[in-house]
Amino acid sequence: MINLLLLAVYLTGLKALHPIFEVQMGKTLADIAISMISYGAMVANVIMPILSDRASNRRHFLLMAIIVLIPSLLLINFLGEIGIWTLSFVIGFMVGTIAPIAATIPIELKGVGHLYIAGASGFMTTIGRIGGFIGPMIYLFIITSTAVEIYGFIFLSILLMVGIILVKLLPETAGKAREALVEIE
Repeated sequence: MINLLLLAVYLTGLKALHPIFEVQMGKTLADIAISMISYGAMVANVIMPILSDRASNRRHFLLMAIIVLIPSLLLINFLGEIGIWTLSFVIGFMVGTIAPIAATIPIELKGVGHLYIAGASGFMTTIGRIGGFIGPMIYLFIITSTAVEIYGFIFLSILLMVGIILVKLLPETAGKAREALVEIE
């Protein structure tokens, strides 16, 4: 569940930091970059959960997405327009992979049961919103106090590295929904 917090810090931070992107990239480039992130997430929201279900593996999809996000965050600072748009799509695709797959984990965890699914989902959403509120403030503090924007992206990358450790600690839940929901029958 904590990896969702780390994801939300990153996800919500991008939307909150759109005005900074506008100043540094120009309005058109910032708008297209944010749109490409949304487009990548939309595509992945449909495709990746289906692939995860078919592969009966959630953890590997989460790990792959986080591992691809780290260099993408760092590289985006050094690219031109086309590179920024391309990486924005990749970043959106990876985030779009993480969000729906991470949301299924509390439903499939053994011991959560049908009586607690709404509470577990609500708890994850609340944690994500808290991270989405605090993350951009920390990011802004880092880049304003150091005057080096890459340090903010390094901060986000470190959070994602912590996410890798937390995902490794999660039990594999794919294909176990029936076991977790056995209480309904």
